[in-house]
Amino acid sequence: SGAAMAAQPPQPPSELIIISGSLSDVGNYYAVNGSFGYPFADNRSTNGKNLDDYFSEIMNFENKPSLHLIGPVQGNNFAVFQSLARGNGPNDLPAQITAYLNSRGGHADPRALHLFLISGSDVIDALLQPSDAVASQIIDATVKGQETALWRLIDAGAKTIYAPSFTDLA
Repeated sequence: SGAAMAAQPPQPPSELIIISGSLSDVGNYYAVNGSFGYPFADNRSTNGKNLDDYFSEIMNFENKPSLHLIGPVQGNNFAVFQSLARGNGPNDLPAQITAYLNSRGGHADPRALHLFLISGSDVIDALLQPSDAVASQIIDATVKGQETALWRLIDAGAKTIYAPSFTDLA
């Protein structure tokens, strides 16, 4: 007869890692470019708390800028104002993933909750295009950029990724 194995309760996340764009930046853009000015608050591109502020408060985790654009990683939030999922610049999604993974020896924390919310700037770019064909190319490249980034996180060991659908741009 075999003994029934007790179900193990799920482990709480070890930390919150934020990979995101404009609405989650808590100081990375500011560290390079300075203040947004009124009405924006606390080095953010919002006029108050943003999604990751609420996440970090509810889960009792920090929400500090990584400052990866100016030196060694110091915080858990890699979001940068106007970063692109389809881009390859220092502010964009691939650079955020690289900064996070490099700060951890190439490995994602398997117990972390990874908040992944990016592509608003990409979609705005597509909406502003007079050519539907160009807009479609932008959206295709954006989805590919997101997919590549998610696989990089998974391949590096990330187990829990929260990727909400999309920002309401209405």
